[in-house]
Amino acid sequence: MEHELMENKEGCEVTLKITVSAEEIHQQFNKEYHKLMQTAKVPGFRAGKVPRQILEARYGPDVEKEAIENLINSSYQKTIGERNIPVLSRPVIENIKYVNKDEPLSFTAKVEIKPKIELNNYKEIPLKKQVPKITDKDIENGLRRLQEKHAEIVIVEKPVGKDSLIIFDFETFEDKKPLPDGRQKDFLLEMGRNVFPPEFERQLLGMKKGAEKEFKIKLPKDYSDSNMAGQKITFKVKINEVKERKLQPLDDEFAKDLGEFDSIKEVKEAFKKDFINTAEFEATQKLKDEIMTILAAQHSFSLPKILIEKEIDYMLLTLLNNLQSYGLTLENYLKEKKVSIDVVRDEFRPQAVDRLKKLLILEAIADNEGIKVEDEEYETWVKTNFRTEPAKIKGYLENNEHKAGLKEDLRMQKTLNFLLEIADIKN
Repeated sequence: MEHELMENKEGCEVTLKITVSAEEIHQQFNKEYHKLMQTAKVPGFRAGKVPRQILEARYGPDVEKEAIENLINSSYQKTIGERNIPVLSRPVIENIKYVNKDEPLSFTAKVEIKPKIELNNYKEIPLKKQVPKITDKDIENGLRRLQEKHAEIVIVEKPVGKDSLIIFDFETFEDKKPLPDGRQKDFLLEMGRNVFPPEFERQLLGMKKGAEKEFKIKLPKDYSDSNMAGQKITFKVKINEVKERKLQPLDDEFAKDLGEFDSIKEVKEAFKKDFINTAEFEATQKLKDEIMTILAAQHSFSLPKILIEKEIDYMLLTLLNNLQSYGLTLENYLKEKKVSIDVVRDEFRPQAVDRLKKLLILEAIADNEGIKVEDEEYETWVKTNFRTEPAKIKGYLENNEHKAGLKEDLRMQKTLNFLLEIADIKN
């Protein structure tokens, strides 16, 4: 067998020209007839004793077809193995030239492959780390949010204020026509949470329980309901109840009610520690993002179409899972956005290309540096992250598909940490 390899300009597709000798064809024919002899049933002959010439007369064309197909497949597989070609797609077999078993067989096989990446300048990348300082105001805001979380919600005889929680009825109209599904009873709204546009909330300020009001506002173009986005809508509202949060004082009793602390001083110290850790984590993540942005900018290579489409498939699956968590379907999402699935795929494409390029660069660096994730590391990670879920631990340790994918994810994380360690970071 002989073979010749030709790469396309982009370096992510190769064409193999493979030639199989007449001798190899004869050997394959012999194999096919030997197999057939064991199973063929011909009147007048015992199983396994049918003469070859009888088999050739009865099954010749079928055997020939099977032999050539098997030769094409086996010689292709042998070629990519010998050349260690990182194949991504099924081969497109073309230009088959076959006369008879006494003449050589030739064909071409076109496949997509991982691009070769010429690595450069990935060590000592210059970076500047900026960790924001934690101020007393940050601590105060954190404590305020904690107060609100543990506050008692009470009914008040007050007008609607900027921090009120209100229960109200509303109807919506466009050009005096009621909008479909535009009527709600006992809707709960927490003011200042951007559920409705600011202009809507301003119209409610000062209203009291039992008050009714009609007003018209223009909704923003990015409004959540596409049927009303950018339109002038008339609202009729009636306030049923006004509530507010009754905050507990920030004292030692409040701290003890949280169940983890003995004093408000301990709460403040815990908040400060959490803020510092969060700020440090976010600053580190920002550095990792900067590393990948720099590496993507300084490496230029083409991406195989099949990998781009697979990445888009993954992004669509993520979108579908997110929609399902809200009780929505992809069909409803497409209908609301008034787009087709092809439009969504095209919207995802630039992000998919960016993510894929960065991933391939990381893989190339990991290979170049010999970075691996050993089974012991993998097992430790699984047991640590799922320590309260024995079934998941068992599944991740025993399922080879999960294991291979997750080990590769961990290898990429390990590689990114390696790049951070060797970067030239200035504070």
